[in-house]
Amino acid sequence: MTARVSNLAVASLLVLASPLAAQVTADETALLQKLDVSRTLSMTRQLSEDVVKNNSGVGAGSAVAGSADEKRLADFIEQQLRGIGLKTRQESFPVRHYEYGPVTLTASGKRLDAVSLHAAGGTWGTRDGVAYTRGNDGADRHRVRAQLVDAGDGFAPDYAKIGSVSGKAVLVHRGGGWPTYQFIEAAERGAVALLMYDYPGGRDDTLKQDSMWYHEQLPTVSIRKKDATALQQSLKQGPVEITLENRIDVADGQSSNVIATVTGSDFPDEWITVSAHHDRWFKSAVDDCSGVASMLELARLFAASNYRPRRSLMFISFGAEEAGIEATESDWLAGSDAFQKQHPEVTRSLVLGVNIDVTGWGGDRGNYMTTPDNVPLAQRIVNDLGLSDRMSVSPMPSSTTDAWNLSSVGGGAVALIQWINGNGGVFGGGSSYSAIYHTDFDVFKPEFFPNLGTDLKLEALSIMRADRGLTVPIDFASLASWVGSALLTDKGRAPAVSFDEADSARQRFRSAWARVEEGRAKIQTVPQAASFNRWLLRTRKDLLPWLVGRNGGGLRTSPLAMQVQNLTVAREAAARGDNAATLQAVERIAGPATRVSREAYLDQRLYAYTSGDWSAQFSQRTRPVAAGIYDIYQRLKNGGDAKAEAPAIGALEAEARGNLTDALFLVAGKLNQGARSLDETPLP
Repeated sequence: MTARVSNLAVASLLVLASPLAAQVTADETALLQKLDVSRTLSMTRQLSEDVVKNNSGVGAGSAVAGSADEKRLADFIEQQLRGIGLKTRQESFPVRHYEYGPVTLTASGKRLDAVSLHAAGGTWGTRDGVAYTRGNDGADRHRVRAQLVDAGDGFAPDYAKIGSVSGKAVLVHRGGGWPTYQFIEAAERGAVALLMYDYPGGRDDTLKQDSMWYHEQLPTVSIRKKDATALQQSLKQGPVEITLENRIDVADGQSSNVIATVTGSDFPDEWITVSAHHDRWFKSAVDDCSGVASMLELARLFAASNYRPRRSLMFISFGAEEAGIEATESDWLAGSDAFQKQHPEVTRSLVLGVNIDVTGWGGDRGNYMTTPDNVPLAQRIVNDLGLSDRMSVSPMPSSTTDAWNLSSVGGGAVALIQWINGNGGVFGGGSSYSAIYHTDFDVFKPEFFPNLGTDLKLEALSIMRADRGLTVPIDFASLASWVGSALLTDKGRAPAVSFDEADSARQRFRSAWARVEEGRAKIQTVPQAASFNRWLLRTRKDLLPWLVGRNGGGLRTSPLAMQVQNLTVAREAAARGDNAATLQAVERIAGPATRVSREAYLDQRLYAYTSGDWSAQFSQRTRPVAAGIYDIYQRLKNGGDAKAEAPAIGALEAEARGNLTDALFLVAGKLNQGARSLDETPLP
């Protein structure tokens, strides 16, 4: 441990040792003061720097799903959990595995730093044991040699300006959004290689890594923005020739989840999980070595400090969080997807799943994300720790972390804590974590973790309170309020659609819960509580995944209501003959597709129809507006008559209203089922 680690650890321990708010009990205070931030920081550094040492072509230090380096991390974590004294095992599951050779990129003979973007193309390699090559240079054709062209943002209008790029390499600005259209567009136009740079909020001197969702059409690498700027200057002076070689081998592989358990004394069939993920891009001290180190620290706290849990505890390090599911635009969360499928007995009885991903980062404002039924408990924890001025509580995590599969798919409650703004000037002017997210600058620096002690307290107190109560902390009144707020907003967006049945079902569900809540106070014994808890947990498992939509973790009706609203605005503008307003409304609906060729648009749309990821289990993916919207936009853009498009837009609007009506039927039906289940809840 370096002096810098030690100094920060002392400061963090002082925070933990400071007097806690009066609402925190003496027993809780005593347990929280056993947290060791110094040890957590030391483990973060060890995970980031010592266990895996490689120069992978996907980024030095990376541990990709199914790789030997990912397995080394899993084995190391298993060893740590066993050392704490826990029963530990690894559970394997299939993934799509990519093996990366070194990347060699030159521009006019000068070597440039570059990494292969995950699940994008290589110049040569094997796919399922069959050799391929996309090179055009050398006897083995393993290398691409081509003139470089600056293709701007890489969309159709950019190519219209520069002309043919067939046989050339293109330099493309990544920009906002996911760059899948840019991959397809470059391949459709005959480019032989793609150099991508820049991303929102990123530093100019970083190498950026992300999964590209199996867009393997042409060799692709990520370069630093500062190098891209230098290439653009060189292109102004004359031609630039690049050479690129990046071997990528693709095959089926195996990843694993590391799992350790402690059996509860009173409620052994009820579960509290603590999880993080060990696969990574680059050295990933923040994402997510800090999470794994925190999980290990909490395992020590609850398993090796004479704490006797009433409920069973499970500590999990997920594999393949960053990528691993095959042929989908949602290829991440493979490990937690496998877990929730393999262990319905855990997610069905999941009292709380504490998921730790990007923890301790500096910031003035934090967000405690949980499920709607758990908001009151989360708010009390935030208030009791004196953090209400710094941290908000929000219902539903997004689909970007393993918390999603534990809650929105698995049906349990979760806790996920993240800091959402600047980190106090680590980079000289204040910056969010996005500045180094998935880059080679996500390395261990103790100053990256000023909120680590705070996060550990929040997580530990959440676990303790979920564990100590006689009955589970489910509050379905809070869930009913969440549904009601969303329905009210959706009705304003789609007033022509009836929301009556859904709102009546919500009111019935809330009334049924009021009777259950009144009877809860009469429960006095463990056997009474066990039956009561099991029934409520089962009710939530059968309800929550059907209410949620994948986009942002809101009610599943909300994105459909927005589609209806946008199409109504477009149809009304078209009926008035207002070409400009119609074009503007249609552009909002079509989104990035307005900038791509029809071939690229249709190719990318296949992903919305064929994805078999975690969002498919409960039909949580919102199908986009029908493909005809692209053709309507193109006709209007090229001078078409808005009034002539009104019938086609009206037909899309009617289809969207039908989809919204179906979603409302589902929400109402599941709420009514939930109400009937609550009517049958066993009470003394």
